[in-house]
Amino acid sequence: MNKHTPGPWRYSTGKTEALVVDRDGFTVMELRTTFNTTSHRDIEANARLIASAPELLSALSVLLKRASLFLDTSPTHDGLANVDAIVSARVAIEKATGGNNES
Repeated sequence: MNKHTPGPWRYSTGKTEALVVDRDGFTVMELRTTFNTTSHRDIEANARLIASAPELLSALSVLLKRASLFLDTSPTHDGLANVDAIVSARVAIEKATGGNNES
């Protein structure tokens, strides 16, 4: 998988669309309402979520690395390695990176 466009990303909204742009102002994603099937509030919420993706991925990766340090030094790390939050973090990072832990 290719690396994603570096963050930070930001979003802006119009009457029927929202744009997510990178730090240089290039469009990362364009969202539009279609035949009133998606409300403007939904478009804006989706744009906010997409725009935060690079920071969310980075923060989750840092947290997982720090948790891994604890797990490696804890005498009970076998039990903690399967904690739902850690498993969910690993799954989310793999989903975001296409299985390449490159963040």
